[in-house]
Amino acid sequence: NCSAITMATSQSNSDQDKLVDSERPVYGSTSEPAGTTMSLEEVYTIIGVGRAQYIYWTVLAIICYFDTAEMVVISTIVPVLRCEWALSIWWETLINTSGYFFSAVGGGIFAKLPDIYGRKKMLSITLTMLFLSAGASALAQTKVQFFILRCVVGLCMGITFPTCITFTAEIVKSSHREIGPMFIVLFSSFECF
Repeated sequence: NCSAITMATSQSNSDQDKLVDSERPVYGSTSEPAGTTMSLEEVYTIIGVGRAQYIYWTVLAIICYFDTAEMVVISTIVPVLRCEWALSIWWETLINTSGYFFSAVGGGIFAKLPDIYGRKKMLSITLTMLFLSAGASALAQTKVQFFILRCVVGLCMGITFPTCITFTAEIVKSSHREIGPMFIVLFSSFECF
């Protein structure tokens, strides 16, 4: 259960060393031995921010970086496609803005899905869909195929980016919650340079 971790606090470490294995309290078990139940916030306060959180933040920052960098790359590819597919200015604008528009739509409509199904599960599903649809858009043969795949990429980005930021804020104690999202946003903004 993620909401609480059971820890035995009634005996000191020296008393626990004298216990036989069958008498030792089981940490994280659902049956509460002669101890107290700690909230997740209290556990994060004890653990603090460590190497695992920084590694996790870096991985999520790289994911968000490639999400946003992909949109910038599209804006440089569409003028080439205008010549290749004889796109009108309306199609060029539609393809360029479809990712941004559907990113906002995806974030607004599907914002509750990570809360319902879990952040890790939704993040892995949307990242898989994002990579598949981005790869398929590179192989698109017509402007309609390309536009539809760009819309799917935008929807996936609308779910992925907020989920990454929320997830980073949840894996640390409340006094460090501003570090993770700030780290991801700063890291993903380096593409502008």
